[in-house]
Amino acid sequence: MLYLPNFETLLIGYALHSLIWLLFGDRLKKKFGARANRFDMLACYAFAGAGLAFMLTYAVEAFIAYSEVSENEYERYSFINQAFGAYWFVFWGYMVFYTVGTQIYWFNHVHKLKVLRLLVSLILLISVEKIIIFITSFHRDYMPSSWAIYTAQTISFTVVKWIVSILLFYFIVAALFIFGKQTNTDEP
Repeated sequence: MLYLPNFETLLIGYALHSLIWLLFGDRLKKKFGARANRFDMLACYAFAGAGLAFMLTYAVEAFIAYSEVSENEYERYSFINQAFGAYWFVFWGYMVFYTVGTQIYWFNHVHKLKVLRLLVSLILLISVEKIIIFITSFHRDYMPSSWAIYTAQTISFTVVKWIVSILLFYFIVAALFIFGKQTNTDEP
């Protein structure tokens, strides 16, 4: 399977940005005006772009695992078991959330809905992928000695990961903000 740390980092960075925006967005709008709104709009577009890249990467992974290109039988079995096995609904729910849930942010009126942003942020911070790994690790094996395959992250590692995620996300959005098309969108 492909390892996707960068996309997950961007998605978690957007979740943290959304929480900060929900808490302090009104104050930022008063202080910075239309520039704050444009920054948030670019953050939503970066989130949707990361979701699109995430979706395309998983499509390539599915093609490689399921097609004749892959000669690794374990990889093919693993993919088929994830997509059509006992926990198929978790796999497809994960795919739908990370594709449809991110692609709706291309529309301006969608990313202004505070309840939706809060819900998406909380789901991203919980890290759906880790929950899926945890649940499916108990799927085939009931021996307690095998349960050590999944190790939970400690709080300190999670906090550092969140800080790196939001810094990387803000760096990308700031680059879009600075080097993007310069328009005069200041409102009186």
